[in-house]
Amino acid sequence: MKKVLILMLLTTSPLFAADWTLSSKETTFNFMSTKNAAVTELHTFQNISGEINGDKGKLNIDLASVETQIPIRNDRMKEHLFDTKQFPQATVELNLAPNVFDSLQKTGSMTDLPVKANLDLHGMKKEISAKLRIIKLADNKFVASTLEPILLVPGDFGLEPGLKKLMEIAKLNSITSSVPVTFSLVFEKK
Repeated sequence: MKKVLILMLLTTSPLFAADWTLSSKETTFNFMSTKNAAVTELHTFQNISGEINGDKGKLNIDLASVETQIPIRNDRMKEHLFDTKQFPQATVELNLAPNVFDSLQKTGSMTDLPVKANLDLHGMKKEISAKLRIIKLADNKFVASTLEPILLVPGDFGLEPGLKKLMEIAKLNSITSSVPVTFSLVFEKK
């Protein structure tokens, strides 16, 4: 009887009793670049998938879905920067503490969460840190957003030759060597 009661309590926990899947329609994933030390532009990825199973989270970013609002630049980023034929996606994996979401009992409740994740981009892996805010939107939905931009260094992922090629093609003096990334990830129960 005791085992049945424990199982019932675990399976009826209000927020994280079930596995979760990313709602790509409601999710945003943005990054910025600055060229010639003066012009900063916002870019996004339009095709992202993800899930949380137990205490493990994973995001898959389709690098060919990059959107810069300039079609030729999209193509150049795919070919020269991301090399999407060889590296079609980036992945982010992280482990979550089992009780970290316990405070999210009511709709609208939130918690701030520092996390460390492993980013696999362009065939190179690196641990990154982020500060997230988790907000319960409903019993079957929550959002995880960056509290501050995550700064990625293209050189950490072997992207410098691609940046140089983009500068050469566009006749630029510079493209920043630090890229701010922000996101708002909406998850729903599977």
